[in-house]
Amino acid sequence: MEVKVDKMKGAEIITVFGKIDAYQSIKLKDALNEIIDKGSKKIIVNLHDVSFLDSTALGTLISALKKIKNKGGEICITKLQPGVGEIFELTRLNKVFKIFPSNEEAIDYLTSLE
Repeated sequence: MEVKVDKMKGAEIITVFGKIDAYQSIKLKDALNEIIDKGSKKIIVNLHDVSFLDSTALGTLISALKKIKNKGGEICITKLQPGVGEIFELTRLNKVFKIFPSNEEAIDYLTSLE
């Protein structure tokens, strides 16, 4: 798994490549915590290139969401593959996270919160 971090229109975009399991979710957790600890309040997690994630990965995302919400921020998820999208639906995390088909739509949403 790889994690790439970019910035676009005031939002941090974390693009994840590969499978996110218990061993790999540490990289995602570190990237999210680093961005949140730097004071970023708008984060987009692009999962377009993720074919699998497990409960540890979901826990990592939930922890980061709680942390950033306590600081007045938001995390959006974008570009879910069908199988990964099903996991969000089955766990009802699609009701917890704001999920968008594109980074641009997520940025528009985050900008509207200002």
